[in-house]
Amino acid sequence: MHVFCAHQADLNTHLPAAFAKVADGGVVWASWPKKYSKKFVDLTEDGIRAKILPDGEWVDVKVCVVDKDCYGLKFLRRKP
Repeated sequence: MHVFCAHQADLNTHLPAAFAKVADGGVVWASWPKKYSKKFVDLTEDGIRAKILPDGEWVDVKVCVVDKDCYGLKFLRRKP
């Protein structure tokens, strides 16, 4: 699954539902605008990690450049 969040509010609204649909061992890419992009508002890589990683169910395994305006983080759901 690949989820794009443009704002912190998007992260809080859309990511929990998207992540809940992923099976054990599944992956989610979460993308957001780069700080120097005209699309940037308030969401950062640290903000995404802070929302997803604290419960220990997910681990971030890769970061990439999606395009000239966006980055992406790959998250893996840990197997039980």
